[in-house]
Amino acid sequence: MKKEKLILYTAVLLVLLAAVEFFLVHKHHAVFALENFPGYTAVFGLLATVVLILVSKGIGHSVLMVREDYYENPAEPAHEGEAHHD
Repeated sequence: MKKEKLILYTAVLLVLLAAVEFFLVHKHHAVFALENFPGYTAVFGLLATVVLILVSKGIGHSVLMVREDYYENPAEPAHEGEAHHD
């Protein structure tokens, strides 16, 4: 349910941004033909953000993260070297 609300709010925000752009933004300086379509910058920004997040998560998982037991040495007991006082 929470995910559906987030998707709905995102879609509503995208439509509002497209409407604002359609009525308020002048397209006199458009370089590419796609820039003349209403909502182009909102859709482009959303897609660029999603791609950026996915790429950074992929890099983080493949390069930066280490195994959970990375600092543990399974061949050695946890208390090896410590003297036992019985």
